[in-house]
Amino acid sequence: MIKQSPSILLSSTQQVTRIEELEQALAEANKLNKRNEHYHQLFANMNHEVHVWQLVYDEHGNIKTWRLLDANKLALNTWNKKLDDIIGLTTDEIFESNATETFLPIVEKIFLEQSNYEWETYFESTQQYLQMTSIPCGDYFISTGLDITAIKKTQHVLQDTLLKLKEAISAGNIGLWDWDLTSNIVFYSPEWKRQLGYEDSEILNDYNEWRSRVHPDDMESSLKKINRTLEGHTDSHEIEFRMLHKDGSYRWILSHVSSLRNESGKPIRMLGSHIDITERKRMEETVLQQQKMQALGTLAGGIAHDFNNLLTPMLGYSQLIKLFLAGNEKQIKYVNLIEESAKRAKDLVEKILIMSRKSIDNLEVVKLDKLVEEVVTLLAVSANKEVRIKHHISLPLPTIAADPSQIYQVVLNLCTNAIQAMPNGGELNITLSSTLKRLNNEHDAEPRHYVCLSVIDSGKGFDGKIKERIFEPFFTTKLQGEERGSGLGLSIVASVIKQHNGYIEVDSQLGKGTEFRVYFPVVLGRSKKSEIKAELILNSGTSTILFIDDEQSLCELGVSLLETLGYRVFAFHSAKQAIDYFNTHHNSINLIITDYAMPEMNGPLVVEKLKQIDQDVPIIMVTGFTNMVNEEHRLQWGCDAIMSKPYNINELSQMIDKHVKGL
Repeated sequence: MIKQSPSILLSSTQQVTRIEELEQALAEANKLNKRNEHYHQLFANMNHEVHVWQLVYDEHGNIKTWRLLDANKLALNTWNKKLDDIIGLTTDEIFESNATETFLPIVEKIFLEQSNYEWETYFESTQQYLQMTSIPCGDYFISTGLDITAIKKTQHVLQDTLLKLKEAISAGNIGLWDWDLTSNIVFYSPEWKRQLGYEDSEILNDYNEWRSRVHPDDMESSLKKINRTLEGHTDSHEIEFRMLHKDGSYRWILSHVSSLRNESGKPIRMLGSHIDITERKRMEETVLQQQKMQALGTLAGGIAHDFNNLLTPMLGYSQLIKLFLAGNEKQIKYVNLIEESAKRAKDLVEKILIMSRKSIDNLEVVKLDKLVEEVVTLLAVSANKEVRIKHHISLPLPTIAADPSQIYQVVLNLCTNAIQAMPNGGELNITLSSTLKRLNNEHDAEPRHYVCLSVIDSGKGFDGKIKERIFEPFFTTKLQGEERGSGLGLSIVASVIKQHNGYIEVDSQLGKGTEFRVYFPVVLGRSKKSEIKAELILNSGTSTILFIDDEQSLCELGVSLLETLGYRVFAFHSAKQAIDYFNTHHNSINLIITDYAMPEMNGPLVVEKLKQIDQDVPIIMVTGFTNMVNEEHRLQWGCDAIMSKPYNINELSQMIDKHVKGL
């Protein structure tokens, strides 16, 4: 048996131990390599751009630039580069740009603070928005970049859409609100607040900010609609109501409301819009007023002929009876009452027709001072003695273009209303002056010269609700006893002023009185005052008149009136029979009076056929459509004169005397 020495045994043991250590080290190295492989796979296949950069220093130890050590696939694909071609190159060399200058402050920051840094930037070279994270590691750093180009584009689209929406809302004057029902917090947009005259900071996000401003008369209907939506009867509703403006006025608001509900159907939010429709409401009221006036004019025009046909015999026979009752004052008094009622009915029709006219045909150059003085004189003897009447006229006063009789009615009407507003006495002030004014309407771009009539009383006054309606036909506050009114006075005043191209303003306060200001545009010229004296002219010759009217009663009246005036009369209620008679007797006829509206043939056609027989025969057209009594229709119809119904015997005598043809 060979004996081994101890030294040899020790050497073998050491070798085995060394081999085991090497094997263990190799195993650890393999594990590390596998782990590195895993990290490398992660690095290479991340859906972030990842790149590793090594710092490059200048001679002073300051960071000069950085060169690429590694980059993953996504980064290389984005850069459209191969790693072998760019590894070791600086950032400026890779991207052929001044990237070092651009990003040096960021690189210096991360190494100075030795902490990660997140930032966003746009890379012109790759046309990308990247969300970057840079991590310092010794003398190199790792950067990762998440491509957020699509997100940025979406943000830009949303911002652009939001801006356009904001501009659209602002241009459309749309106020928005959002009511969170769970917290009772309401959001009001700046435009919502601006519509009520407030800055954004002046109104709190509170439900009561809305409730406290809604007009009391509109609150119940508004809450009803809101509750119906909350209860699920409807998902949305639209409502109009008034809201209090900062200046104290009320503005009309159109609100569209929608509700949002949770999965169980419980309402959790209400959202809506506000649009100020005050101007639209005013325009609607103006259009409605115009429609009322047009309808009234159509109605008046339609019934005027028949109504005046009824009044004509009442007035005509009343005047004949008075002639026969000369000296019997008691009986004449009764007839006067009948005649007065008929005249009032005639005036009523005429007033309604005045409101339907657009303009006045025959205007004169008029000075208002004498006209106002006449009204003051009349009021001084007829008004309540407890009313003090004062008037002041600023002379010299320019002239206006007007129908004197209608302007007289305007002044008288305004003054009468003022006196009636002071049943217990007071003071009435009437002033006339010239003024330079820019009126509150779209037609007056520059100030114009006007004559201003002001009528001020110290009476009862009225509130805003009545002020909105005072010029409506048939609207009146005089509903009791002797003060009961027709509601036509101020409607006629407004219509006449409009027909004269004028303008009217009114201010009133309850318990303090009312002021009406009427502006008439100034025209140059001399005023003239002509008086037509009603005079009964009796015929002293043998003149013969042909009278045509489709109503037998009016024919009989015509005969009675004309014979009383001394004329020989042939009356026909058939236009055809009258034409046939005139065809054979035209040499003995001195004048023809014919009605306008007849069933068989109308007045203009009758005139045409009569003129074909004798061109020179004078023809007077009689019509109940008093708005047709003008020169335009006279020329159109081919007659010599037009006379309105109902006529009186004086008017008839003067008209005939002016046109009758002697033998």
